[in-house]
Amino acid sequence: MLNSNHMDNDEENYLEVDAVAEWIREVPKPAITIIAMETYSRMRHSFYHIRKAFEAAGYAICPQVEIDPLFHLGSISIEVEYISELDISNFNIALSDADIFEIYPLTNEKLRLELTFHGILKAIC
Repeated sequence: MLNSNHMDNDEENYLEVDAVAEWIREVPKPAITIIAMETYSRMRHSFYHIRKAFEAAGYAICPQVEIDPLFHLGSISIEVEYISELDISNFNIALSDADIFEIYPLTNEKLRLELTFHGILKAIC
C-alpha cells in the first residue's frame, strides 16, 4: 500500500490517467473470442513444469490460473512462504514459456510468483 505522504492528493492530476482507464473499459469488445492454441499450449506446458519444479522440492502448491478477457492475458500465480531448492531445470522451462515473469512480496509475508501469457484469447469477429 502506498504511503499517502508520497502521493499528490490533488485528484485533478490523475484525471487524464483515469480517463484512459475508463476509455479502455468502454472500447467495443470483439463479439467472439477463441483460445489461441499456441499460447494456450505454452501456458499449459509452463503450468506442468512450474508444478513439477515445486513438487520435486517438497512444496505443496496450488497454482491459480486466470484468463483476463479484457486484455487477452493468461496467468499462473503461486504463493509461497519462501523459495529454495527448486528443481531448476523444470523451473527454467516454465519461465521460458511465459511472456513475463514477476516475483514480489505480499503483505502476508509470502511471495507471489506470476507468469503471464499474452494473447491467450484471439478475436475472430
